[in-house]
Amino acid sequence: MKKINILLIVFLLSISVSAQKKDFFLTNIDVIIYCSVFDESKEKLHLFVKASEAEIIGIDENKKSMQADFYISEHFKANLDTLITELGFLSSKKISISNFNEKINEINLQIKYNENKKSEYEKEIKSMNEKDKRYYEYWEIIRGIEKNIFDLQKDLSEFKTNKKYKVSINIYDDTVDLTNQKVSWVNMPGLLTEILFVETPLTNLSAERYMGYSLNYLITKGKTHFTLGILKKMSDEKETDSLQYTELFFFGIGQDFYTKHLGRGNRKWFNLYTGYNVGGIFATGETSKTALPYLKAFVGAELFKNKYILIDNKVGYFVPFKYNRNLRGITYNFSINFVF
Repeated sequence: MKKINILLIVFLLSISVSAQKKDFFLTNIDVIIYCSVFDESKEKLHLFVKASEAEIIGIDENKKSMQADFYISEHFKANLDTLITELGFLSSKKISISNFNEKINEINLQIKYNENKKSEYEKEIKSMNEKDKRYYEYWEIIRGIEKNIFDLQKDLSEFKTNKKYKVSINIYDDTVDLTNQKVSWVNMPGLLTEILFVETPLTNLSAERYMGYSLNYLITKGKTHFTLGILKKMSDEKETDSLQYTELFFFGIGQDFYTKHLGRGNRKWFNLYTGYNVGGIFATGETSKTALPYLKAFVGAELFKNKYILIDNKVGYFVPFKYNRNLRGITYNFSINFVF
């Protein structure tokens, strides 16, 4: 019976010790936001930092961006979530959690080591009969140890503070300045297939449908692209004419623009965009030929993309600047590009 009682006491003590052990966690929140009204968003962030009694690590701001790093307590976490939705377009949000128990134990060991070291030097000083050079050297060493202990205790208190969230918010001015854009060059050749549906075909000028292939070369992440290819007549009209253009050899250059509100082109699937393509066409038939400039405006969606491949499709409106009435029409493009 006595043995059982001892085991029971040991068990209860072990539960008590484990219950007293406390884990210290810090949640890191890193946010990138693009805002259309930069000054207003910047002011909201300043007001939140002040109202949440945040412990500021650092704030860096200029005309186009602002970065704020600070600690907040659990009490203001919901307010932070609301702020993030109000500042602008959320480009990215990363959350990570750190457990500081190991670091806290390490600091406690360092404090204990310094306290023992200090105690030994104090014993040596007390044993000295006169205040000679060695006495003052030991006295300086003790002051240095005390400073180390103070710094370690300060670090320890920071780890144990109730500031459970370390927040880093980066906001950027979302207004477009075409004179201040960095170009990100890429090398992505690819193939494009295209169908042209002519709105009002004319027997001695144009066919109802053309289809063909071209080289589609992306040179920036913009996406700036070059095209070079050919469209051939694919419709089978009952009436034909030797003057009708049956082949359209074309070359052009264009650019795409991602929407601000639906991913900015950073998603893997279904990035929406608008764009244009301008260039020239050399049209030929059995007994006819001509050269003409053109413009195409379109909307598209990237079906899939990563670092190595881009699968894209788009619908556009083809506007030639010659024979406009009988050559203009709707186009559909499908392309695949690879990093080379």
